[in-house]
Amino acid sequence: MPKFAAYNTVTGAIDHVRETSWENLAYASRPDGHEFVEYEGASEIDSASFYVRISGAEADMEDRPSFSIDDEIRLGIGETKSVGLPAGTAVSLQDQQGEITDGALELSADMAGTYEVTLSLWPYKSKTVKVVVS
Repeated sequence: MPKFAAYNTVTGAIDHVRETSWENLAYASRPDGHEFVEYEGASEIDSASFYVRISGAEADMEDRPSFSIDDEIRLGIGETKSVGLPAGTAVSLQDQQGEITDGALELSADMAGTYEVTLSLWPYKSKTVKVVVS
């Protein structure tokens, strides 16, 4: 039986999946702004791992991309490192939040410690990076 994912037509975020026929799908309820795309392969589809890439009238199931950054970054006190990230990436460190506007995250610290920096930008998978300052 075919598998379908209901997705948001603006963001491509997957709302839910179901196995059904095309005939039954025509009667399926769906939230406003959502459509269905048929997919093959993986039996478990979820919005944490996949999204629907929309290009004109075409919609294709895709793996969500990952940020190209190490899981752990080490810095010396007073040292600065620049890490390339897509513009628009939301960055949070404890209760501080910001956004990458120029494609680079500048990391520096004047106190030793271990910090967690969380990155998010749709459709990328959110990522938490450990920054160790010594």
